[in-house]
Amino acid sequence: MLWSTLSSLKRPYFTYLYENLLSFGYIFLVLANLVPFLLLVRDPIASTVLVLMIVILASVVYIYLEVTWSLGFIVSVLEEKSGSEAIGKAAKIVKGRRLHGFLLNLVFRILSLVIYVGAMLVNLIKAGTVNPVIIGLFVTIVVSLVDMLRLMAYTILYYQCKKNHGEEVELPWRKGYSKVGSSLPLVNIENNGP
Repeated sequence: MLWSTLSSLKRPYFTYLYENLLSFGYIFLVLANLVPFLLLVRDPIASTVLVLMIVILASVVYIYLEVTWSLGFIVSVLEEKSGSEAIGKAAKIVKGRRLHGFLLNLVFRILSLVIYVGAMLVNLIKAGTVNPVIIGLFVTIVVSLVDMLRLMAYTILYYQCKKNHGEEVELPWRKGYSKVGSSLPLVNIENNGP
């Protein structure tokens, strides 16, 4: 049983690894373009504003690109694809719904940011009275729940994207059930009398 569980996790694991490689590559690209600007600008206020603008722009682009990457993870779980093949399939089916995915991703990233900032504020305000380990544990649990909710929302987005492209959508919880005909009464409404 353990071997079959590990073998079924192979596709999502490789897709997750590929998604992380793309993320690290993007972050390296942003940092490689940020350093020359910082070397050219000597004024501390101007460099701070420049860094802030580039970080905000890079974050928005990252959230936009992450729609395809996260959907690729869902594709690797629900289909027989992994790695770049799953992300390529996600890029095909997300066309026309990318803005919905972007807004979905933006909401979950802002929610995670609010949780982190709230935990930092609690740690600063109640310094010494609240154990930082408890705050860290609480933040980890809440952010993990938010991420699980994000993946569930991406699963729904996956089914909507497939339906948008006219692909047959076979929902896993409907396998094995037959459709009930509408011509047959479900409840006998005749009164047989006393």
